[in-house]
Amino acid sequence: MNARICFFVLALSSTSALAHEPRLLSALSAIDVVPTPAQLDRLTRDVPAALAAVAVDAALHEYLRERATSLLSFYPTPATAARLEAIANASPPGRVRWMAGYTRMRAFAVADPAGALAFAQVWGRSDTAADREAAVRGLRWIAGASADGELTRIERGETDKMVLAALRRVRTVRAGQGTP
Repeated sequence: MNARICFFVLALSSTSALAHEPRLLSALSAIDVVPTPAQLDRLTRDVPAALAAVAVDAALHEYLRERATSLLSFYPTPATAARLEAIANASPPGRVRWMAGYTRMRAFAVADPAGALAFAQVWGRSDTAADREAAVRGLRWIAGASADGELTRIERGETDKMVLAALRRVRTVRAGQGTP
């Protein structure tokens, strides 16, 4: 059985999966392709709402939830920013929470840099290392001295190896010495 079918079977094994559009779950199950916004738009009427519903459904496989969260980046509207913040703040530590926080910063770094920076500042002060690491990685995409200042603030007191490695990588890329 190929991996795509396995993930789809995992998704449908949950009774809550019946509440989601099966074609959307199938698209989210793919591991070798990323659906385009146009493809997603053909699957359901309100794609951002449908993706957010999958993202918060704890009965679904984490891969589907993380993927749905990431694909919200295709819809950079204020409503999507609010959805991502809600998912990030309501999710327990883990991949879905990390992806929601990172996507909130990355997807809105150009469309809403002030909002992305404000979110990064909150997460950069988190007690959870994974949140701080997501903030660092999200700050990589936010232009300007304020983002640089936030990276410096995080760096000052940081001791977590994962966060420090992300800081080194982001500093290298922001200095133009690495690939994006």
